Amino acid sequence: MQVRLEGVLLDVWSNVYPPKRSTRMLIKNIDVPSRAVVLDLGCGTGIIGLIALRRGAGRVVCLDISVRACRNALENFRMNKLVEMVDVVVGDGSSCLRDASFDMVVLNPPMTPSPRPLPRYTWGGIDGREFLNRHLHDVPRLLKSNGQLLITASSLIGIGWVAAFLERHGLRVRLRGYELVKCGRLLRQLMEHIRSLSHASLVYLSDEPYWLLAVIEGRKKA
Repeated sequence: MQVRLEGVLLDVWSNVYPPKRSTRMLIKNIDVPSRAVVLDLGCGTGIIGLIALRRGAGRVVCLDISVRACRNALENFRMNKLVEMVDVVVGDGSSCLRDASFDMVVLNPPMTPSPRPLPRYTWGGIDGREFLNRHLHDVPRLLKSNGQLLITASSLIGIGWVAAFLERHGLRVRLRGYELVKCGRLLRQLMEHIRSLSHASLVYLSDEPYWLLAVIEGRKKA
């Protein structure tokens, strides 16, 4: 399937995370310093890295645990004639990357809480926080002085929890944007489980359940 997003032609392969509302929110909030080195952590199709290059980044690293996603991302950089400006890395987390290597890290983590396995690109484990608990602590060391992390968070895992986590690891935090999202079919199927999580919160409008999606910035102190 091919889509065009923000002027970028994108081939979306099966079993690779397609651009969704959270992707678009990140894109809306990406302000890339000129010639910046950007890490797209959990790159999926590579759309974030492609947008970063179009907005002035000098180099992009795309990292994903999925070999298929990395191949899909590489093909999209080829299709958009930007393959010389990207390094695509297959890996589980960022431990393979050097300290203070990036001006910006962008992360749209899997955070759907579910007691049963879901596709890897969306499943956040039973509490929705599994990926973040394993990997988020390592992000600050990747940032250069005054470097920026841009991350999505949801009320299903606790937006305040994510912000506090970043602050504990030395980043200055601010909210960049948020919106209410109506619960789709999958979340409705998981509603009993979600309600059992003490950290998850929902908003009801006309008896319909919504969750809050936010973009948080974490800035490394100069």
